[in-house]
Amino acid sequence: MKIKAFDAVILRKLQPEIEAALAALGRRHGITIRAGTARFREGTAELKLELAVIGGDGRAARREAEEFAKYHAMYGLEAGDLGQVVILDHEEHRLVGLAPNRPKYPIVMERLRDGKMVLCTEDVIEKITALRLLKPT
Repeated sequence: MKIKAFDAVILRKLQPEIEAALAALGRRHGITIRAGTARFREGTAELKLELAVIGGDGRAARREAEEFAKYHAMYGLEAGDLGQVVILDHEEHRLVGLAPNRPKYPIVMERLRDGKMVLCTEDVIEKITALRLLKPT
């Protein structure tokens, strides 16, 4: 397919190919590469990329996890709360970090069913801290 102009439909069609090419490049260098948001005009398109090293646990480092390490106490969370799984909207979600630059939705969760990132309000903190009370010491 020869592209004559960019629009949202074209970029959605290109996305799987871009993701596959980025995944192959990431594997070759031992990192993950994710395509983020895109902006486009008729003749040009810009794509934001996120590159992350893969830690000893086999998971990619995330900016939100780094923010969690810095700011978790501000939200009444403990370092061990990262990775906790809670039920939201009848589905399991894992706490993956914080986004303090988003004051309305600073809690970043990952829906386990499909890996989708979900931004949450601080109300979720109650569910996360309640898990601490249930854990045997």
